[in-house]
Parts: sequence; C-alpha cells; structure tokens
Amino acid sequence: MSLLNLLDRPIAFNRTFVDLGVGITGALMLSQCVYWSTRTKDDQGWFYKTQTEWTDETGMTRREQETARKKLVSKGYIEEVRRGVPCKTYYRLDREALEVALMQVAQKRHSSMAESANQECTNTPSSMAESAKQDCTEAPDSDGGKRPTITEITTETTAQSTQVAPGASPDASEGDYLGADEPEPTPNSKAESSADLLARIPADMPGTRDPNAKTFKAWANYAIAYRNRYKTWPVSNQKTSAMLSQLVDRVGADLAPKVAAFYLQMNQQFYLTKLHPVSLLLADCEAIATQCTTGKQMTHAQARQVDSTQSNLSNLEQAKAMLRERNAQREGTTCH
Repeated sequence: MSLLNLLDRPIAFNRTFVDLGVGITGALMLSQCVYWSTRTKDDQGWFYKTQTEWTDETGMTRREQETARKKLVSKGYIEEVRRGVPCKTYYRLDREALEVALMQVAQKRHSSMAESANQECTNTPSSMAESAKQDCTEAPDSDGGKRPTITEITTETTAQSTQVAPGASPDASEGDYLGADEPEPTPNSKAESSADLLARIPADMPGTRDPNAKTFKAWANYAIAYRNRYKTWPVSNQKTSAMLSQLVDRVGADLAPKVAAFYLQMNQQFYLTKLHPVSLLLADCEAIATQCTTGKQMTHAQARQVDSTQSNLSNLEQAKAMLRERNAQREGTTCH
C-alpha cells in the first residue's frame, strides 16, 4: 500500500491568524470557520459543527476546541448559538471584525516603513533621493503641468462645501466639516453651542446627533465627506460607532474629525475598491493622521521610489565601507 493512501485530505491553515492573539489552535479553528462560512447555504452565514467533526477535521481534542472557541468568541471573530432538537452548536464568522483585526496586524508590520517613507519625502539629504522628493511634492500630471498638492486639494474641497449661516435651515445644506478646517480656538473664544453644531449638519444625516457624544464630530466629518464623494450616506450601526470611538482614543478627540475628513480625500486603490469603509480608517488611522498633519499623501508608487532610493543609499555606504577596509589593509601591508 502506498504511503500517500494513508494521508487525510489537507485543510487550510492561515498563519496570519496566529498574530490575532488566538494561538495556533484558535488560528486553526478560525481557518476552518472561514472555509465553511463560504460554503454554507444559510443566508445569514451560520453553519454547524459537532465536536466529533471538529476533531475529524483538525485533530483538536475537546479541551483544545473549547479553549479555541472561547478565544475566538471573546475577540469577536466568530459568533455561537445553540438551537434545534437535538441541540446543535451553530457558528458564524464576523467578517468585518476579522478584516479590522487583520488590517491592524498589517498596520503594525508596516508602520515603521510608512514613518520612514514620510520622513524621506521631506528630509532626504542626498542628491540621489531628489527624484523621490520631487515625486512627493511636484510630480507632473498627465497634461504636463504640476499635480496639485494635498493642501491645495483640501482647500478647494473646503471652498466647495456649503457653509450654513446661523439660523439657516439645515435641510437644504450639504453640511460642513466639523473641525476639519477650523482655526485653533483661542483661550477667550466662546465654545460653540450644541444648537450651532446641529445647524451645520444636514437634518437627514444618519448616526448620532448628540453634539456631546464622543464620536459626534468624527462621525459628522466622515459621513458628510462620504456623501460628498459617493453621493449617498454611509451605513451607521453599532460597529461603526465602536470603531469611531477607537479612532478618537487612538488619535485624540481634536485630530479625529480632521483625520476622518482627510481619509475620504485619499485615492489609494485599496480604499477606493472598498469605498472608504470605517474599518480601514481605523486600521490605518496613525498613518493617515501623519499624512493629514503633514499635508501629504504617500502612495504605493512613492513608497516604492523612496524604498528604492534608500536601498541605493545603503549600497553606496556599504561600498564606501568596503573601500575604506581595503585601503586600510593596503596601508598595513605597506608598513611591513
């Protein structure tokens, strides 16, 4: 009998899931949940597995299964429910929560590269990096002229947005960016009232309308900028509210509204493909905040150019070091 006849059918295992803090068994079970969630016939994405089936598929013991399930449920990656006669345990994958977590993992892996790229775009000392610096600031457009900077685009967009006069009806307004382009308040300036804030947003905007809410300004900026770009309101639910709350925690209450508005002006292909969801705003919020405060967007092409420039600089330094070493060896030989 061939050895291959004794092997079981292989199953998928996504190594990246281990970095989500669920361990190897949790990553193994999550990999299977992803697999079966794409094959279930249930409209809401539920599928059921018995303990024996989990063991047959993964080789995990009962205790390993229970530990993995607790981790996945506590992290919000899967949901469980028991129903039917006889009672069965059904599972459902929370795709949005998993996507947010994976983007955060990717953000951690590449945050240092993004910071280095932004620094190189503004402070590259060598003439070898001059082309990369020009690409970030004065790259020509397809017509041969200079591409407008992000600051110019932001100014133009703000000028086009409708300003609501005090006492005006918000029904006909397109809304305002709450805090996105406003000057810093002076110590003696009077705080804007709740009524004034509400008068600056459309009456049909979904989501929280409590000016005292933690996410009010960030959501208003995101929602209005989203409608200006896509001509429809974004979906507002508990998950988007929770993610915006995390955004405020991570970048601060003062910067969050500006970051939310700036995010909708970014033209990276990945954001455009996903239609600028809140999940990607949260996942990349630190990098977006850096680009927002510096007024420059870092595209993939620019990052590759800077990375190539940095590699050339490193190679040059290595060549210089080798040359110095050879000269030192020659001098030592001459002395003898």
